[in-house]
Amino acid sequence: MNRLYTSPKDNFSWWIVTDIAEEIFCVEKIELYALHDDESDSLLESIEEIEEAKKMGMRIGMELGYIKPNPSLWGKCERFLKNGHWFVKLSDVTKQLGVYGKNN
Repeated sequence: MNRLYTSPKDNFSWWIVTDIAEEIFCVEKIELYALHDDESDSLLESIEEIEEAKKMGMRIGMELGYIKPNPSLWGKCERFLKNGHWFVKLSDVTKQLGVYGKNN
C-alpha cells in the first residue's frame, strides 16, 4: 500500500494512516486530518471524528508538506556514450544542483 498521497489541486503531500489513525491519535503528538473529495481537509479532534471520517470513506492523513521532486538531470547535462555506457559530466551535475553556488 502506497501511503504517500499528493493532492492534484495544490501538490501538498500527506502520509495516509487511515488504518492506524486511532493509535496515532492516542499518542497526542501528531495532528490528523480528514481528506475530503474536493481536496479540502479537516483537523480531527476526537476518536469520534476519526470513526465518522472512516464511515464516510475519507482518507485520514498526517501533513508532510510540499515535497520537491527529484531534479531531472539527464536532459540538462552534457551526455556522452563510452563503451556502451552513458555518462554525464560531474561539473554539469553540480551546476544543475547548485552545489557550488550560482556564480560558479
